[in-house]
Amino acid sequence: MDATTAMTRYADTIAARDWAGLAALLAPDVAVRLLHTGEVFDRDGFVALNRDYPGPWTFTREQVTGAGESAALRARVTSGATTYHLAAFGTVAAGLLTEVVEVWTDGVGEAGPEPQHHGIDYVEVPVPDLEAAERFYGEAFGWRFRRYGPSYAAILAPSGRGEVGGLAATGEPGASTSPGRPLVLLHSADLDATLAAVRAAGGTVVREPYAFPGGRRFHLTDPGGTEIGVWGR
Repeated sequence: MDATTAMTRYADTIAARDWAGLAALLAPDVAVRLLHTGEVFDRDGFVALNRDYPGPWTFTREQVTGAGESAALRARVTSGATTYHLAAFGTVAAGLLTEVVEVWTDGVGEAGPEPQHHGIDYVEVPVPDLEAAERFYGEAFGWRFRRYGPSYAAILAPSGRGEVGGLAATGEPGASTSPGRPLVLLHSADLDATLAAVRAAGGTVVREPYAFPGGRRFHLTDPGGTEIGVWGR
């Protein structure tokens, strides 16, 4: 099997969620490199990454070109209202892919994959000085941010696919976090039903549902006193 055929099948097995078929295309010692994140996966790890990626998504092959042992794939992935474009470059030996390099763009459209119901979705870090915090986390860890006004900066996912958290200024009226206490946020597909379930389970609602630019949320404490938030659209 030449590289053009292998990369075509590579795309089509992912699109069909044929994980056994994908594994069969990859050499036992394959290295799959994601240049946009710096990650390198072996065969089992790469199959698991695709199989377990959260949320609904659709993989569409657009073009494959190559000759002999090397080929390039152009494709797009749609997740909710967001589309990502990717290029993948494959090398074959003895009919199997021995190396694949993928490069993904940032999402076009609404950011990020669809959140999972009652899954841990976001972490807010309270900061007294937003600009100083952006500078520190950017220089120390390479984080990138998207500003939402003067008191909030979303933390972008390393892959560029959506957001993983935010820096929240603590001195602003209505600040949702306290110094030294990062706040974990869950997502709910039905916020009112989750609110009722929390109360029925013995949780304490410490902040009733309120509106924010992304939807609504409330805060609760568990029986041990730990505060978390839940948000929904």
